[in-house]
Order: sequence, then C-alpha cells, then structure tokens
Amino acid sequence: MGAHIDNIINGLISQFDFAYMLGINIITYILPFAFTAYYPASYILRGNNPWFCFGAGTVIATVLLTLSVLLWNKGINAYESAGS
Repeated sequence: MGAHIDNIINGLISQFDFAYMLGINIITYILPFAFTAYYPASYILRGNNPWFCFGAGTVIATVLLTLSVLLWNKGINAYESAGS
C-alpha cells in the first residue's frame, strides 16, 4: 500500500515539475522573442513609424528590466541564510 502511494506522489511531483519547466521556458525564451520580433516585423510588414517600433521595444525592455531589478532586490533583502 505504501509503495502505491509513493508512486502516486512521484507522479504528481513529476507533473508539477513539467509545468514549472514549461513556465520557465515560456518566460525565458518565448516571451523575450515575442518582444524582440514584433516591432521590427511590424516595421517591415506594415511600414509603421520606425521610431515608434524600435523606441517602444526599448521602453518595454527598460520597464521590464527595472521591474526585475526591483523584484530581485526585494528578494535579496528578504533572504535569510539557512547556515550560520
């Protein structure tokens, strides 16, 4: 009976691990690619204003970088080491 429960728990953990890795891959690879590919493509395909296209990408990157640095610093300040 105990081995059966262990198999169920291991199966659930592996599903959560897959979902976690999928989320990390989306955040790491797909989302940045979407930001870097959309504005140049919109300039080439639609002929949109190039200053808006490339400027908007720069503004979005700057905002996301600022948010990530603030979140990182908040996490570092809240961190407490487990060791001595």
